[in-house]
This record gives sequence, C-alpha cells and structure tokens, in this order.
Amino acid sequence: MLLCELFSRSVFLLPFFLVGGSKTPSGDLRSSIMLDKSKMHHSIFSTTRPILGGDLKAVITSSARPLRPHSLRVKEGGRKRQLLTDMRRRAMHGIILTVATAAVGVGAAGSSSAQSTPANTESDQRFSQRIKGTKNVNSLFNEGVKMFQQNQVERSVECFDQLIKLSPPAKPFLWQRGLSLYYAGKFQEGADQFKTDVQVNPNDTEEAIWYQLCNMRRLVLGQEEDAATSQSSSAVSVGSAKIACTADKLQVGTDPRPVMRAVFDMFNCKVTPSEVLEKFARPEVSPHDDFYAKLYVGLWNEGVGDTKAAQSAILQAVGSQYGKSVQGSEDYMYKLAKIHAMQRGWVIT
Repeated sequence: MLLCELFSRSVFLLPFFLVGGSKTPSGDLRSSIMLDKSKMHHSIFSTTRPILGGDLKAVITSSARPLRPHSLRVKEGGRKRQLLTDMRRRAMHGIILTVATAAVGVGAAGSSSAQSTPANTESDQRFSQRIKGTKNVNSLFNEGVKMFQQNQVERSVECFDQLIKLSPPAKPFLWQRGLSLYYAGKFQEGADQFKTDVQVNPNDTEEAIWYQLCNMRRLVLGQEEDAATSQSSSAVSVGSAKIACTADKLQVGTDPRPVMRAVFDMFNCKVTPSEVLEKFARPEVSPHDDFYAKLYVGLWNEGVGDTKAAQSAILQAVGSQYGKSVQGSEDYMYKLAKIHAMQRGWVIT
C-alpha cells in the first residue's frame, strides 16, 4: 500500500522539481513519464538516495546513499525505519530515471547509441563521437558505469559529462562521476562533484570522505590552489596523518553504519587506522564491515601518501569474504576496490 501511494503521489511531482516547470503536468507529459522496470536497477540513481526538495519532502523520507541490503536498519517490531526499504527505493529510482530522461525530451526507449561497442575495439576519437551523439541519459549512465568497471576511467568521465550537458539537474546525484574523476587524477573536479552531492544530501558520509580524499591527494601531489593551504601543507611530510587533518573537509550527519562512523572519525583525526582495523576487520563477525574497514584504511593511506600501506589494505579488501558473496560482488565499492588495484598496477591474487 505504501508503495502504491509513493507511485501515485510522486510520479507527477518529480519532473517539475527537476525542470522547474508548473506543478500541474499536462496530459502529454503524464503519458511520457512511465516507469521502465526493465532498466530500474541500471538507472541513473540506482545506487543513490531519492531527490529531496520543496514539496517532495512531505512525500519521501531521507535515506543514505548506498542501495544495499545492509543500508536498511529496522528496529524490533518495525516501530521505526531509519532508511527506505530496498523495494521503495528501487521504485523511486526508476521513477527518477524516467523523469530525468523526460527532462531532456528523450524517453528510456529513445536513442541508445551509447550502448556498447567493446572498449578495446573502439578508438578514443570514435568513442567520443559516439558519446557526443547520444541523447539518452540512461544509456550514457550505463556506459559511464560500464567504462569505470572496465578500468576505462577517462571514458567513464566523458559519459557522465555528456549526461550532465543533457540533464544538468542530474549532477548532484552522480557520485559515480566523482569516483571516476578521482581515478582519472582530476582531484579538483572530483572534490567539486562530491561537494555538490553533499549539498543535496548532507548526511552522506562517504561522499564527504571522498571530497576529503580528493583534497588529500592534491596536498600530496602539490595541486592545491589556495595559498594558505599550500603554506600549511608545506611542513607536512608525505605519509603523515597531518595531511588528513590539514585537508579541507565537509561535516555531515551521523551515518547509521558503525564502521562508516569510525572511518569518518579516522579521516577527522579522531581515531587511527589501526584502531579502525582492530574493531572492524573481523570477517567472522561482519564480512561487510571487514571489507569497508580495509578499503577505507587503504584509501586513507593513499591519501596521506603511504603507498605500501595502501596497497596492503586494499588488496586485503579485494580478497575479502565480502567480495565472494552475492551482496559484495554487486557492491559498487567492491568493484571500485578492484579498479583501484588495477589503476595502481597491483597484482590481484
């Protein structure tokens, strides 16, 4: 019943939030906003929280970014739901995808020219021409994700950038683009993407962490642009935890996952990496927490410039029990851990 109400009340409100039009949809627009269930799990927002804003706050409750079973915590007796159920969120994401495509005048069944020539048989020039000629945001999103998972991060960025040109309102929800920018070495652009994301979802711990990671890399590599930051970082040696303390950071709400709260504290210099691992790197207790602890400890070490420690932790994350589970193998962040190792030239055993 709740799902039916969500559909009936949301389908016709979302497009006007996105495109800034009248809140009374025309008949033609109503007919164009249909839920494409076959593409629901590959939609632009398939792993994000629903859009919140204006009148929609009365319709949709806030949720954390990851769309994974562990993101749902329901107190005994069902008295209080901290996050939306997987079913409700997938339904909303499918609606939002359709709205985004409607916003640029192309439905999910429109042009699909971004769907797929294998990356290893297509020249960069031909790929760019194909992406620039694509007018379907769903196709562009799928291609961007696919390119990232094939370790073609520059092409992934290109897909997401074209998507934003077609539908600017999608930008604050494309955290996948921020990750691709990080691995493309575009740390300032990555930081800008994550900062934009947090502005629409101030409770997203992971995006705040990635914002800080981008800034940590800029400090280590000497890419900072602010004179004050440059002077303060000049006395900080590579491999020092002070890099994490010095880098610009964002403050967000409390994450419902204990492991991510600990990781956030680590990036805020309140606990050490060893303390995070000691508490959460226990696969026999929680394969999920074990993976996330190792992944983010590895990322923290890369952020401060300790490549050896980063390699050790991330390769352990890649080889963890979590990755062998169905849940883990489908987790975008587990796939990211593997891409990280490939990008750095580390051998995955």
